[in-house]
Amino acid sequence: MRTLVVVVTLVCLYLAGRIPTERQGLDDVHRYVAARPSQNWPRNASTPFPLIVGIDDMTISANTSLCQFDVRRRYYFWFFGLVIPLLYDRFGSYP
Repeated sequence: MRTLVVVVTLVCLYLAGRIPTERQGLDDVHRYVAARPSQNWPRNASTPFPLIVGIDDMTISANTSLCQFDVRRRYYFWFFGLVIPLLYDRFGSYP
């Protein structure tokens, strides 16, 4: 019974982290990404899960016929100021 109470408490604490992630986590991760030396533009930040922030890095790849945007969706673990990049990325490109 004690284990069940501990598990339910931890799940509730995790789910309660959604609001601070939306309020402060987006800003912290955006600052972290913007501070890196890079040619990319950080855009479209969102929180798919509590304590997880996803942000798009856009680069322009110039072909001879048209300009194409390459988008890499990167995910970060945010824990109240601590930002850790996760190893999961998604790729896409838009004409």
